[in-house]
Amino acid sequence: MRLIRLLKNDLAQEASDWVDQGIINAEQARVICQRYGSDYPPPDKSHMGYRALLLLGYLFLGLAAITLVGANWDQIPRWLRMAGLVITTAGVQGYATLRWFNGEEKSAIGLYFLGNLLYGASIILIAQIYHLGEHMPDGVFWWALGCLPFALICRSSWLMVQTFVLALIWFYLEASMGYPAHSMPVFLVSAIWILINARQNTLLFIITAFSVAYWLETSLAFWWSPTNRPSFEVEHLFVGASLLLLGGAIATHLQNRLDDKAKDYGLLLLLWCLRGALVILFFLSFEGAWKALYRGHWEHYGSAVAVVLLLIIASIGLVRKAPRALVAVSLCSILLLLISAQLAFLYAPIDAIFFQIVTNLILVIVGIGLIFSGIQQNSSLYFFTGIAVLLITAMLRYIDLIGDYVGAAVLFTVFALLMLGAARYWNAQRRKGGSA
Repeated sequence: MRLIRLLKNDLAQEASDWVDQGIINAEQARVICQRYGSDYPPPDKSHMGYRALLLLGYLFLGLAAITLVGANWDQIPRWLRMAGLVITTAGVQGYATLRWFNGEEKSAIGLYFLGNLLYGASIILIAQIYHLGEHMPDGVFWWALGCLPFALICRSSWLMVQTFVLALIWFYLEASMGYPAHSMPVFLVSAIWILINARQNTLLFIITAFSVAYWLETSLAFWWSPTNRPSFEVEHLFVGASLLLLGGAIATHLQNRLDDKAKDYGLLLLLWCLRGALVILFFLSFEGAWKALYRGHWEHYGSAVAVVLLLIIASIGLVRKAPRALVAVSLCSILLLLISAQLAFLYAPIDAIFFQIVTNLILVIVGIGLIFSGIQQNSSLYFFTGIAVLLITAMLRYIDLIGDYVGAAVLFTVFALLMLGAARYWNAQRRKGGSA
């Protein structure tokens, strides 16, 4: 797991500078960049800046048109409004298609982006003309669905980002109004297809990964809700934890692939799963969080365990050929199931404090492990993440003393012994390696 993969464009630029300075030759630079899935020579940044400015120009042009029409909307005859919206939208999309068939793909994508904005404005303004406002999320849905074919035909990750953001807005509005959004998998599958077949786009990957988890959790919330509104219960925390476990397994599987794009996506997913797991651990490092979990009704424990087991089985299946990852996934799975059973069926006043202490010890162990990984892999991100985990844990425990002052002092002492012992072990290993 080399974090340099996420900085490969900067690596290509550095390699170009090394060639200019005579440190390495062009063939060596090409081999280095090829190893990390980058291009040498690096792409022209001025051309990339031109495309970015062009896309932003189209965005503001669309906003200006919408604002201008909206300001004079009442003074325009109804037939002219309708004709103007249809002709303008069709004209821009038609011109973009012409550019596409002429081989000007990048210019066409920018025009499609503008045409999609005009298409959304047309939906909203036409609905206003004919007073079609019974169910507002439908307008966003048809907007997203109308953008989808252009993203798929062009295999454009940026058009897919535009489409998927609209789909997420529709999904949120639909769910918040108590309607299950059954069509969301269409957009999820389309985004995954684009990620596989189009150029690498980390923004689309992050949005898609988040959306898959959000869709699953919301679907469960509808399933478990006694009303028409989604209801988020205590079981969702453990489903979320198992989703992070599955995300880590998928990341490990992707990193074992030969494809550079898969490796990059795997590393990115692993980093975000690690951040999500740390957020959950920090939340559970408070006694009040465990008490709240104990007070949960746990009315859907059976179905929640079934979902968690399915996610665990999928995780184990993905890492079955990676021994270290298999051990980690298995241990986390057993711990997850045991804790959920304890919370659902057993309770003693001291249990909350006990689990709080265990959670804080896990945070310390994770922090030390990240520091070691950072040193071994020469990764400043892992190293400083580990340092941050230890400092945040200590700060939280100073603010929220466990039990009483004596209990907090005992916990700080355990922290210190763990870190000092780890430092001694690390020093012994370093000397052993040096003597060898």
